[in-house]
Amino acid sequence: MAGRDVSSTPSSARRPICCSAYRPTAAVPDPEAPKGAEPVRVGRYHARFYHFLASFLRAPGSHIVVRELIRELYVELPIGRGRVRDLAVGAARVSRAQLIRIVARGLSSR
Repeated sequence: MAGRDVSSTPSSARRPICCSAYRPTAAVPDPEAPKGAEPVRVGRYHARFYHFLASFLRAPGSHIVVRELIRELYVELPIGRGRVRDLAVGAARVSRAQLIRIVARGLSSR
């Protein structure tokens, strides 16, 4: 799966992350997760996994750009009446399996 480089995307075109409730459907399984996010299981929960390449300045005022692979999970947490809310978790410098394991452990203690 190809990632996306957001460094050249104008900020007005980026989607804000929201926490609205929704009902998953076959046509739109998760409106909060980016298009192309892959379905995965996180413990007993359904989730979507996504990764993209991001560019950052090393420090304020620096001209050194650091490129980093960001991995994200959008975990569907049931809130009743068939509706869910996403718990969005992102990280760099961890593998997909590590991120899923970390989030699953945190959710199992709820």
